[in-house]
Amino acid sequence: MYRDGKLDPVALKAQFIEKTGFRRQEVLQGPSIGVDVSVIKIDEKTALIAASDPLSILPSLSMEISAWLSVHLMANDVATTGFLPNYGQFVLNLPTSLSSSQIQNYWNSIDQYCKEIGVHITGGHTAFDSFTQSTIAGGGTLFAIAPVDEVKTSSLAQAGDDLLMTKSAALSSSSLLAWSFPDYIKKHVGDEIRNQAQASFFETSIIPEVKVLQEDQALFSQVHAMHDVTEKGIIGASHEFAQASNTCISLFEENIRVAEPQRQVCKLFKIDPLRSIGAGSLLIACNPHYTDKIITKLGDVHIEATHIGRFNSRPDLKSYLQDQNGLPIPYPVEDPYWAAYFTAYKNNLS
Repeated sequence: MYRDGKLDPVALKAQFIEKTGFRRQEVLQGPSIGVDVSVIKIDEKTALIAASDPLSILPSLSMEISAWLSVHLMANDVATTGFLPNYGQFVLNLPTSLSSSQIQNYWNSIDQYCKEIGVHITGGHTAFDSFTQSTIAGGGTLFAIAPVDEVKTSSLAQAGDDLLMTKSAALSSSSLLAWSFPDYIKKHVGDEIRNQAQASFFETSIIPEVKVLQEDQALFSQVHAMHDVTEKGIIGASHEFAQASNTCISLFEENIRVAEPQRQVCKLFKIDPLRSIGAGSLLIACNPHYTDKIITKLGDVHIEATHIGRFNSRPDLKSYLQDQNGLPIPYPVEDPYWAAYFTAYKNNLS
């Protein structure tokens, strides 16, 4: 029986990752647990980076929010390489229940967000489906061209690296709940927390921190790998990061930042913020001698970064993630956001 959300790593590897068609030697990075992108060598100096994600349609919120999710969740994956996307393909499978104005608003917003980050939309496919009931309305792929020897992937984290996170845990789950059930949140935790949680939705892009790090190439060279947080939160993403790099992370859970709006919204909906959708938080593997400089560099532009762990070698081959006492931290079975959202929806919260 499958659960809502992303397929778990064991099933993903067993059913899909080992079956990737004809193998080509120019594919430097193909599908792998915890790796956000594919990397293809074009020539001796150049690589093509690609990342795909579902497109979101959430008419009950707004078409602008839907478009933001559609563009920026893909862009986040590409940005973990240290480069921003250049081109995009969008495959739309839209519900027939949408009005012409909704569709126009959605695509105008996609167009605008792509312009803002430098993406040229090069094509795709457009269709309508009267049976579409979900919030997924197709898929997209973003591409970047980059020097082949400068591309970072999450597989490049090294034993001895420090693990940093940016911003807060549960940014996207708390903000989506705040937009979906604003009256309920206002009633229980107040106007200010609701407004702050809603505003944090537009912090769910990691492009700002990647741009800041790009400004100092000497410092950025001490960042060995990056991974963006998505479903199953900081805990799930840390597992993926360790698995991608075949390391074991010692996680300092008490250091994981949960900003006050996120803490209060997650508490209200009985969600563990460390294990809930956290797009907008970037995990960074870096040379420990440069940890403080990276934190300061980001802090100078008001992006909070926190030291939350250390990458270690994995001699026992048993655990990818441990607490500071060496006890295994299991991979989350499911993301609590989905149950919280659907329970609130069925209870007609607003």
